[in-house]
Amino acid sequence: MRLPDGRQIDDFYTVRLPAYTVVVAITADQRVVAERHYRPGARQVTLTLPSGFLEPDEDPLRGAKRELLEETGFEASDWNPLGRFVVDGNRGCGTAHLFMAQNAAEATKPDGQDLAELMIELVPLPDFLKAIQSGRAVELASAAAFALAAIRLQR
Repeated sequence: MRLPDGRQIDDFYTVRLPAYTVVVAITADQRVVAERHYRPGARQVTLTLPSGFLEPDEDPLRGAKRELLEETGFEASDWNPLGRFVVDGNRGCGTAHLFMAQNAAEATKPDGQDLAELMIELVPLPDFLKAIQSGRAVELASAAAFALAAIRLQR
């Protein structure tokens, strides 16, 4: 790796992953569209938000809408970006595009193409926060997206 000042670091490692989206989808009655499934990285069943890798050259909003529909069968009418974030400032590990989708409603059945069996749960907003605090939702991307959405909703 070469630093901006010209120095070269020979033994510095990065992790290159595709960009991905995370969606905080909220129904009209203020419930979060969540997924409960086994996550190999966490080595446990956990509560997460819909997420997934973007296709090459895919617009992040389009990818977020696709992932929400594929994984949960839900669509939403109101979309707001919550930000674009580098997962690890030193090593990379992908770029996360976070979105809040309001007025989410079931449109079809999920496509069922995930790594493990996935169950859709509609979780009241305060209960999703409790799941993060209690360790039932352990993915940083889901926690960060939910926190940013909660801040946006308080405005």
